[in-house]
Amino acid sequence: MPFFGEPALTNVVMSKLAAISGAAVLPFFFRRLPGTEGYRVDIGPPIPGFPSDDPVADARTFFGQLEDYIRLAPEQYLWMYKKFKGRPAPLRDIYAEARGKAAR
Repeated sequence: MPFFGEPALTNVVMSKLAAISGAAVLPFFFRRLPGTEGYRVDIGPPIPGFPSDDPVADARTFFGQLEDYIRLAPEQYLWMYKKFKGRPAPLRDIYAEARGKAAR
């Protein structure tokens, strides 16, 4: 699944749970506001057509929304979460590359 244009591993459990339960899926995102203003929580309307018959397409839809929100405050995303870990060859191991650069 592409995440910011880079192939990343993900799962499709959100789509499957929504299909099993019949629950609506409302995207929500939060970010810190400047200074001591607190946090902003954005809860969107149910994702149209979610879940579909294609869990991979559902994940792609959600990741598109997630990327859009991360762009609002990229410094607040938990980049330490290794979203690109465990990718099969021939995809490059970007964490090994980063470790190599840090060791120099």
